[in-house]
Amino acid sequence: SLSSELNVNGASGKAYLQICGLVLSGWQMARAALAAERLRDQDSDFYENKIMTARFFMANILPRTQSLLASMVDGA
Repeated sequence: SLSSELNVNGASGKAYLQICGLVLSGWQMARAALAAERLRDQDSDFYENKIMTARFFMANILPRTQSLLASMVDGA
């Protein structure tokens, strides 16, 4: 029915937007980590924390995109 099709499309849209947010955030985190690598000598504690935050994001948050993509592909 049209109602169930709208729910599936809405769920896919939500997953798509979440994927975009995660990927774009990961891109910015990667840029910040690269800049922190270059500037680490200026303020080692601050830039080391930037790098650790980016690593945490890449290891723990960014992988969520895989399950979101799978839910879109499977139509869940």
